[in-house]
Amino acid sequence: MPRTRPHTPRRYAKLAACSALVFLNGCGSGIHASGPALLATTAPTGVLRLVTIGNSITWHSPENDVSWSGDWGMAASNINADYAHLTATSLSLPLVRVNVAALESDPTTVDALTAQTAALITPGSAVVVELGDNAKPGSNGRANFQAAYHQLLDAVATGKSLACTSTYWGESSIDAIIQAECILHHGSYIYIGDIYGSPINTDSSTNTFSNPFVIMHPHDWGMNAIAVRVQQHILQP
Repeated sequence: MPRTRPHTPRRYAKLAACSALVFLNGCGSGIHASGPALLATTAPTGVLRLVTIGNSITWHSPENDVSWSGDWGMAASNINADYAHLTATSLSLPLVRVNVAALESDPTTVDALTAQTAALITPGSAVVVELGDNAKPGSNGRANFQAAYHQLLDAVATGKSLACTSTYWGESSIDAIIQAECILHHGSYIYIGDIYGSPINTDSSTNTFSNPFVIMHPHDWGMNAIAVRVQQHILQP
C-alpha cells in the first residue's frame, strides 16, 4: 500500500504504485474525547456516503518494515480513531476510503487510479481528498502533482460536495496548488498544516510506536483535529 512520507526526514519515503478500496458502514454519532470535540449531528441532506481519498493518513494497510500493524489511517490507535472513521461516524454516513498515494509522485499511475476512484463516486457522495505530502520536490515534481491532482478532481468532483485538505507537514507550494485546484472544482479548501506543530498537540505524549516514519503521522489527537475541520466543511460547503 502506498504511504505518506513525512515532510522530514525524506529517507523514510517509499512508495508503491498500487491502490486500495474499501466500503464500510458508518455507525451512530457522537463525540471523540481525545481532541477537539466533534459535533454530534446528522448527515447533510442528500449526502448518502462519505468518500475519503488520500494517502497513508487516510488509510495504510499493515507493513512490517515500519512496524505498522493497523489497517486504517496511519498512527491512529484503532480503526475508529482515524479522521475518516471519526467523520463518517459523527455524520452517520457509510464510508468509502481509497489510498491513491502513488499518483502524488508517479504520473504513470494516474489514469488507472483516477478511473478506479471515480467509479466509487455517486451523486450523493461527500468527497474528501487528502493528498500532497508525497509530491516530489522541485518544479517538475510540482507540475506532475498538479496535473495528477487536476485529473483526479475532474473525476471525483461529481458528488454532492468536495473538500480538499492541505498537506499535513506544511508544503506551502503544494498547498497553493491544492487550494487553487479545489476552488477551480468548486470545492472547499481545508488547511490542516498547523496541526502537526500545534503547541496543544498531545500526540507525542501518547506515542506507542517505534518507527520514526509512523511516529510523525497524526495520532488520535491529530486525527480528531483533522476530522473536526473536515466535518465543518462538509456541513458548511
